[in-house]
Amino acid sequence: MYSKVNKTWRVVLVVLVLLVCFRLALPYIITRYVNSVINQLDGYRGSAHDVDVHLFTSTYTIDTIRIYRNNADKNRPLAEIPMTEITIDWPSVFKGNFGSEVIFHEPHLRISDHGSGYTSTRTDWLATTGKLSPLAISRIRINGGQITYRDSTTQITLLQNVQMDALNLNANEMDNSKDELPSRVYVQALSIGNGQLNVAVKLNLASNFPQMDMDVRFEKVKMEALNKLLGRKMAISIENGSFNLFGEISSFEGNITGFLKPIFTDLTIGSQQDRIEQVEGLWVSFASLIQEAALQQRNNQFATRVIIDGDVQSSDSPFLPALWNIFSNALIATASEIDDPSDERRTASTTSEKTETITEEPKSKKEERRERRREKREERKKQKREKKEGLSEN
Repeated sequence: MYSKVNKTWRVVLVVLVLLVCFRLALPYIITRYVNSVINQLDGYRGSAHDVDVHLFTSTYTIDTIRIYRNNADKNRPLAEIPMTEITIDWPSVFKGNFGSEVIFHEPHLRISDHGSGYTSTRTDWLATTGKLSPLAISRIRINGGQITYRDSTTQITLLQNVQMDALNLNANEMDNSKDELPSRVYVQALSIGNGQLNVAVKLNLASNFPQMDMDVRFEKVKMEALNKLLGRKMAISIENGSFNLFGEISSFEGNITGFLKPIFTDLTIGSQQDRIEQVEGLWVSFASLIQEAALQQRNNQFATRVIIDGDVQSSDSPFLPALWNIFSNALIATASEIDDPSDERRTASTTSEKTETITEEPKSKKEERRERRREKREERKKQKREKKEGLSEN
């Protein structure tokens, strides 16, 4: 009897020692795993400094993630995240979906002359984030983010105090929702020129091609603040003016459509120099748009419309780089056509009739896409019913 008791206590002691050793080793195990996930990014490398595990709160935090482009300077990371917190998403648990929440605190993204941040079109940032959590991710938040532009001599803050909240990302939440676009993403930020950016997105990430309805509002940007950015590239000097942007973008089965409506008010351009020849693409297009706005504005206002219309070639293609390429091509096409003042569809107008024309067309297309989604949903329900009836007959 006495020997059995001693044996039991020895087993308990061994188990406790193993648990303590595992708990002490856990941060190092997770740190190695996180570093391996980061270095699997195509075209990038990086590291996490340390990991802290909090078992009582079911949370672990990653201290200082730095991500670099391959062959980039170690002192100039593309992205730096001082703290990443991964925890259980309790609101989802209470709804019956066991998922996790990822919070990025004060992340800093640096865009440079070497590219827009998409070194490889095969990089899937959302999938990489998902690998950091042992549970399916239900929610992703960004607190106090920052995006800066940097070249060889200067650094300019484009967006600051970025707040993002992405909800209902868990596959179970999407399947159980009656909404055809169950996921939500909300973004707020302050921009260069003290502008206010607001983006609201409805998403369905479960489809082969992401389905999306996006509303964009970018308001009260002081144009003279852009001199640091545009002046270095295009030798443009903006003396006065404000900028507003409104738009809607939707995607359905790989087709991305919508519009963006930039509005320039009281725009004045000072002395200009010749364009820098080696600068192409978006820089030239945006500078041309500003120049034409200053020349063609009526009643101190100029508005035009950038038509978004393109296709994602493959369901395997990352969605955000494809969306960015389609937007870039649309802006370049608009800038090339707006030089013709006889093009009434794109010239300035401040009348309410013109505004109605601009906003009605995308809304009708959105209704068509909703109708197609509704038809597909009814078709899937019919197929499920037929499948159940066939099983019951057998």
